[in-house]
Amino acid sequence: MSYNPPDISNPIISLTQHLIDRDYTDEAHAIDFEERIIEGECFYTAGKRIDIDFVLDKAMQDDCIRSELEELLTGKGNAHLIANQVLTLRNYFQDHLDEATSMLVNGARFGDVE
Repeated sequence: MSYNPPDISNPIISLTQHLIDRDYTDEAHAIDFEERIIEGECFYTAGKRIDIDFVLDKAMQDDCIRSELEELLTGKGNAHLIANQVLTLRNYFQDHLDEATSMLVNGARFGDVE
């Protein structure tokens, strides 16, 4: 005797597929916006100008980044320590870049990106 699972209604499948499609679209937009920001393009969303200067400004306001930079520039660490500090700085910067691209993706959902 075989087990037949209950039918799942089409609206649930449709909604699930819609959410999956939206996630793929959002990710594609995020990748595109990130590349374009790094290349120097400027966007406006939610009354804010989003460009590489915006990302750098936000990053330089981050106490963690300032602390890492101070330690990197004033410390006398070995090559391994310096490489770790640079990687940490890159990750902190990526967090701020991700935040900016997230703002643009949300704006794109509502047609609010110039």
